[in-house]
Amino acid sequence: MAILSNIHNDTILHYSAQRQSRQAFLINNYKKIFYIYTRAAPIARGAALCYNYRMRLDKFLKVSRIIKRRTVAAQACDDGRAEVGGRPAKPSTRLKVGDEVTLRFGDKLFSFRVLSLNENARKEEASLMYEVLDEN
Repeated sequence: MAILSNIHNDTILHYSAQRQSRQAFLINNYKKIFYIYTRAAPIARGAALCYNYRMRLDKFLKVSRIIKRRTVAAQACDDGRAEVGGRPAKPSTRLKVGDEVTLRFGDKLFSFRVLSLNENARKEEASLMYEVLDEN
């Protein structure tokens, strides 16, 4: 709340100095506050705190150590071996917590649910980012 009160005090000064209409002032500054709370501040504190944070599929596969290299993960997605929610996925597909992903490795299927989205994960933490649903 300290961030919010600081922004609020600064914007009041800005409002009086610029002589904007009250409606334009509120719209512009609530957009800034919304951005700080939903995008900038939670990511700075750690992605797990941000409820609407999304991560690219190829990056998630690399960070969670399901696939060793991001380029290999991107190639697997391009070859049509990845699905998110039952739909074919590209490497740029944005994952969110709760998404179900299926990967095809040869004739085997590997399905998992995304539990957390961390920008970086240690070896011990990587397996906690997903829950295995099915391994055939």
